Amino acid sequence: MTIETIATLGPAGSWHELAVKQLAPEAKVCFASSFNQVVKLLLKHKVQGVILALRNNLVGEIKEVKKLRTRHNLKLKTTTELKIVHHLWSNDPIKLNQLELVVSHPAALTQCQRFLKTHRLKTQTSSSTTTAALKLLKTTRKLAAIAGPTIGNKLGLTCLAEDIGDGPSLTEFGLFYL
Repeated sequence: MTIETIATLGPAGSWHELAVKQLAPEAKVCFASSFNQVVKLLLKHKVQGVILALRNNLVGEIKEVKKLRTRHNLKLKTTTELKIVHHLWSNDPIKLNQLELVVSHPAALTQCQRFLKTHRLKTQTSSSTTTAALKLLKTTRKLAAIAGPTIGNKLGLTCLAEDIGDGPSLTEFGLFYL
């Protein structure tokens, strides 16, 4: 079965987009802002497959994805594993002790707990690491985002700290269909 259209968590520049490039490089990609919206696109037959994060070695199984897989009887076609590297990005050079808030996906915040606690940084969740990085472009607040190196560099953000994860981080992504 060839899957020509894929939905995944976006926007472009996300770790999910990198998984698409490995699992279905020829597929047309549709980005959604939540796992639930990704699966809805499949259920409405707007796409033929979806790529979702399954588990991370530091966080464990992604519970929201497990619930969606079970509830909708999604079939797993194939998987890939990506090494996840988190950096702390800002729209301006700023000292860590001047930050008001760090924004990112809940899994990324969990994977960087040691760094966040050491620097006593307040956090807020977002729908994805890429969404968090994009938020920096629209604010004058002293915010930072935890996101990967690809999106930070693409957006021209300032890297405040590199590789801030609690240890080597590997996330398994799966390609699903109905």
